Amino acid sequence: MQQDPKRHRSAFHSTRHRGLSFRLREDGSKAFYGYLPSRGRTQLKATGEREAVAEFGQLRGKAAKGELTDLRAAKRTVEQIGNEYLNDAESGLKRGREHRRQFRHAIVPRLGHRQIGSVSPHDLLKLDRDLRAQGLAEATAANYLKPLRGTFEYAALKYGISNPFRQVPRNRLASCNRTRPHREWTSEEVVNLIEAGHRLDARKASRAEYGLLIETLIRTGGRLGEVLGMRYADLDLSEGLWRVSGQWSKQGEYVESLKTEASQRRVPLSPSLVKKLAARKLAKGAGDDAFVFAGANGNPPSHSNFRKRGWGLAVKNAGLTDGPKLTPHDARHGFASQMADLGLTSSDVAQVLGHSTAGVTEKIYTHVWNREAREQRIREAMEAAGAAS
Repeated sequence: MQQDPKRHRSAFHSTRHRGLSFRLREDGSKAFYGYLPSRGRTQLKATGEREAVAEFGQLRGKAAKGELTDLRAAKRTVEQIGNEYLNDAESGLKRGREHRRQFRHAIVPRLGHRQIGSVSPHDLLKLDRDLRAQGLAEATAANYLKPLRGTFEYAALKYGISNPFRQVPRNRLASCNRTRPHREWTSEEVVNLIEAGHRLDARKASRAEYGLLIETLIRTGGRLGEVLGMRYADLDLSEGLWRVSGQWSKQGEYVESLKTEASQRRVPLSPSLVKKLAARKLAKGAGDDAFVFAGANGNPPSHSNFRKRGWGLAVKNAGLTDGPKLTPHDARHGFASQMADLGLTSSDVAQVLGHSTAGVTEKIYTHVWNREAREQRIREAMEAAGAAS
């Protein structure tokens, strides 16, 4: 039986080098291919076998270092890679129940079916516009995009897939950390808020105690989930320290995962706050495993209950409703403002706030550090510029 020459040319022929093959072109020359598990059969540029061996060796080296896109992974869907990211406990990227909910309800219906390697910066901009068109606040839209951003960070780390978030111009997405206006706290306002919180507890109809919780928030700079998740075991009252090791989630669970690695930290406590926390433990007869701000059921209040029945009422009663809206997270701004006014540096405060560097602290709270000195330098520069003209 005579062999079809065209079929013979189109077939792949093995070489003596493992993973390297070739096909015959119409003109009799050879097209070389190298097989990589992450990419399948990949055509090489080489025209001779010796060159092909060298080129294939370089490709395998890059693949081993994670410098090549895994083409097979790039063809998997956003939903598939996203679920892998959410379930991979070893990647070190942030994930949690809220991330899973946001991914399932906001991302999967819109982009879940797409091949992850096909998602472009334009797709991200359109998704952002669609979310905002639903009337979502900027912060909410940003939160919905976070699990998708995490998915692409994971895909870039593990499979070398391009991250389209890095190609979107700065501040074009709601998730680009745009900052909202924050109140610049005075010492008097801080005291007024704390006192308003304690007055809430003094009411006959009060079913919860929010005063010390509000005071702890604003005197430590802790995040709401971290303070709600504070246990007596985390406190060294003799040394005046709080070792932040977990948080109370919005879903009503204690979790040991925190926002960043730097969030696991030691927070110094003032002597007056130590006395109040120690008195609370004694009055409650609480054990070391108990939550400091536990209610009747033994658990801390939910985030939403505290915001509505504690923080919101205290802010209103303290007369702090003018200007930007105050949220529990603004207690961190109040703490940073106080520390800056007292002469502490951003390096001093970064560790307490759980920031990785002082630069992060200065970026977030740029208005509170060395403002007077900065404004004076500008005045002097302007004066010098005027004298030289």
